[in-house]
Amino acid sequence: MGPGKGYAVDCASGKLRSLGVTNAMVKAGGDLRVIGAPWGRTNWIVQLEDPRKQGHRDKVSLRDAALSTSGNYENFFEINGVRYSHILNPRTGYPIQGIAACTVIAPTCMESDAMATACLVYGVEKSLAKFGGRCPMRFTLMPTDSLEQVWPLRQTITFGAER
Repeated sequence: MGPGKGYAVDCASGKLRSLGVTNAMVKAGGDLRVIGAPWGRTNWIVQLEDPRKQGHRDKVSLRDAALSTSGNYENFFEINGVRYSHILNPRTGYPIQGIAACTVIAPTCMESDAMATACLVYGVEKSLAKFGGRCPMRFTLMPTDSLEQVWPLRQTITFGAER
């Protein structure tokens, strides 16, 4: 669906805030945005899925932030027994390869959604160079690479006042 889903999450969370809601989570697929924290807690705890279907890998603590995960582990197609991502590289027209999932945390869901998908196209090195100083990111390389590398997120992320 592209960053439109992230924008919709931002609109819904903005509406909730305009109605005086001070603690909520709005989630649509792999995109979510949190307002404040649940009653009696300082932050929302969000579990990140393991793209290899081994349960949940990590937890992050969020307050007034957005998180998006984009990947090729749930949506894909197969041709002659070969699995292809549903995300196409706009430069080549072919399905992306190499990264199973990318999670990005940003101030808005539209930003995190767009960056998570872009990171799958750019690859790890270019994504870190382009976005690494701006927002926390997490990458998981495809297990077929024979080596898995994860760039961990910081434990607690707060962006402050909602935009």
